[in-house]
Amino acid sequence: MKIVSFLFVLVSCIYISEAQQTLPACSSVITRPEVRSMSQTQWTTLGRTLARMRDAGWFAWFSRIHATNFGSIHGNGMFFPFHRLMVQDFERVGRAFSASFVVPYWDSARDYVAPHNSVVLTSRWVGGNGVADTRCVIDGIQANWRLTYPNSHCLRRRYNAGTRINSWYSPEYLLSRLLRDTTIATLRPDIEYSIHGAVHLGLGGDMTTGDASNDFVFYMHHANIDRLWWKWQRTNNRMWTMDGPGPNGISNLTINNQITYYNQPIRNVMQLGFGNMCFTYADSAPLAGNAAPSAASTSSTTSLAVASAPAPADTSDSSESLAASSVESSLPSDLLTQFFPGTTSSAPSNSLSRRQTKKVTKVMPLPSMMPASFIRMHKYDYEDVKAHYKEACNFVEALNGCGYEPVYV
Repeated sequence: MKIVSFLFVLVSCIYISEAQQTLPACSSVITRPEVRSMSQTQWTTLGRTLARMRDAGWFAWFSRIHATNFGSIHGNGMFFPFHRLMVQDFERVGRAFSASFVVPYWDSARDYVAPHNSVVLTSRWVGGNGVADTRCVIDGIQANWRLTYPNSHCLRRRYNAGTRINSWYSPEYLLSRLLRDTTIATLRPDIEYSIHGAVHLGLGGDMTTGDASNDFVFYMHHANIDRLWWKWQRTNNRMWTMDGPGPNGISNLTINNQITYYNQPIRNVMQLGFGNMCFTYADSAPLAGNAAPSAASTSSTTSLAVASAPAPADTSDSSESLAASSVESSLPSDLLTQFFPGTTSSAPSNSLSRRQTKKVTKVMPLPSMMPASFIRMHKYDYEDVKAHYKEACNFVEALNGCGYEPVYV
C-alpha cells in the first residue's frame, strides 16, 4: 500500500512538472514601470484610457468582481493569484482601448514615513485627499470622477490621520519578510497585514471598501504587491510554491486549484512571461540568496521552465535594493542572520559601536495597528493580526536600537 501511495505521489509530481511546461512563452512582454518613471505624456495618455474604460463600464465591472468575491480572495492563499490575474485582466482590457496601456506599480515603501507627502499623491499623478464632507477627489488622474458601482458616487478618499497618513511599512521590513518567509502560508499574512492593508487604510474612502478598485491606486498598489511576490518567487527557486489554507474550506492550496471567479488553475499565473502572463516589472530582480536558475541551469524540468523565462528589465534603485545595500553595509552579522538571511555584512567590525556613540537623528517610525473594523471586514483573526503587528514593531525597535539609519526618513 505504501508503495502504491509513493508511486501515486511520484506520478502526480511528474504531472505537475510537465504541466508547468505546457504554457507557451510570450512572444512579447510588457514591462510595468514604477509610476514616477512615467513621462507626463504617458500619464496623460493613460488617463484618457482610464476615462474611456470608466465610460464603457469596466471600472464597475471589475469593482463588482472584487466586491462579490471579497471573502474568498483575502485572508488566504488565493490572495496572490487572484489579484495577479485581476490586474492583468484589467490591463488586457485597457490595451484594447490603447495599445500602449500598461498598469504601473507604486513602490509605496519609498513613501512609508509620511505617505501624504508623496509626489504620487499630488495633482501631477493620482491626486490627494478627498475634500469637504463628501470626501470627493478633485485633482489627479481621476479628478471629479463619477462612479456607478455599487451606486452613483464620486471617487472618495479619507486619509486615516486627517490631513496626514499614518506611517506605512519600511522597505527594510518588507525585504526582511521576503527573505525570511519560505512558504505562502507565512508570506501571505506578512504582506497582506502589513503594506497591503496599510496603503488601503491610509488612503481610506473607496480604498477601504469591497469596491476598492474604483480607485486606480488599487491597481498600482496591487501591481506592487504582485511585484514583491514575483521577486520572492524568483528567489531560492520558489517559482511554483503554492501552499497554505485556501478559500471555501481548502486546507492546502496547490497550483492545480482553481482561481476564484476566473475558474482556471493557479499554475496558469505562476510564471510571468508565459501563457497570458505577458508582463514583467521594471524591477523584478531576485532578492539576496540563491536566485532562480540561470539559462545554464537545466538539471530539472522546473529549472528549465524558470530558465526560459524572459529576462527582467532590472533597476538598481528599487526600495528593496536600496534597503539590501544599506543593511549589508550597516548591520552586524548577527542582526543580518536574524532578519536578513542570505545577505552578507560588509560593515566594519567597529562601525556600529561608533554609530552608537553619536546621536542618531534618523529613526524608523513604527507602523500603525490595523483597526478592528478593517479586521472584521476581511474576517482576519484578530490575535493573528496583533501578533504580526507586534513582530513588525519588534523589528523596528531592534534596528533603531542598534543605531541603524533607514534608507528613507
